[in-house]
Amino acid sequence: MSGEPIWTIIDTCTHGVTHHHGTRLGYIRDHCRCDACRAAAAHYEQARRRRNAYGRSHLVDATPARQHVRALMAQGMGWKRIATFCGVAASTLGPILYGAYPDQPNHPDHRPPRLQISRELSAKLLAVGLDVAPGVRVDATGVRRRVQALVAAGWSKQQIARRLGIAPGNMNLDIAATVTGNTRDRVIELYNTMRREAPPADDQYGRSAATRSRNYAQTRGWVTADAWDAESIDNPRATPMPTDPASVAARRAALRGRRAA
Repeated sequence: MSGEPIWTIIDTCTHGVTHHHGTRLGYIRDHCRCDACRAAAAHYEQARRRRNAYGRSHLVDATPARQHVRALMAQGMGWKRIATFCGVAASTLGPILYGAYPDQPNHPDHRPPRLQISRELSAKLLAVGLDVAPGVRVDATGVRRRVQALVAAGWSKQQIARRLGIAPGNMNLDIAATVTGNTRDRVIELYNTMRREAPPADDQYGRSAATRSRNYAQTRGWVTADAWDAESIDNPRATPMPTDPASVAARRAALRGRRAA
């Protein structure tokens, strides 16, 4: 080796890809086997083994972060917006979600989604909360379940509509496939309030209205809030949990234990 920068040493490289030499990226991505790229790859591997030997690996499983990002995407948050929120380039997040050339398995640079990412990047991605523009259409699963749970508890659609500030005739949130992000946020806020309140029962009219709502929900198989938790209510693949008193009490005890831990 001479004293010149290693990325100008190209005499030993014959595979025809133009790139900077003396990098692990050139060795891995461009399959370069020149002396400089081999040395860079060997140096990285030695450092990695040293970190692992001392239990200081900076890499973690990418699956939890990837699942979190996809859950945010399912609710209407674009992956590039997520990248912006966690302060990384879209070109960094893309390979974690999709790999490289995902639709071209025969492409020479095709790669599956990354299996590992740095601890720092994983923490950044997992810290991103849902944030979508008010007008963006999002999946209505959670909205629908919340409205149905309130009806199952004895609230009428008319009462829910009035609290939301919409006309009762437009109260079709229990069948909607998508809603705007703004509507979803309003329903979540109202649900968190109304689920802790009892439907009006000060007179015969109020009691009759609550009974009709419960019967209406029962004939359609709608369940109360006790059938859902924060992790399942927005998940389209989740199914209702048992709502018998013993099951509900056991879940609440487990939740208190997790909060106390």
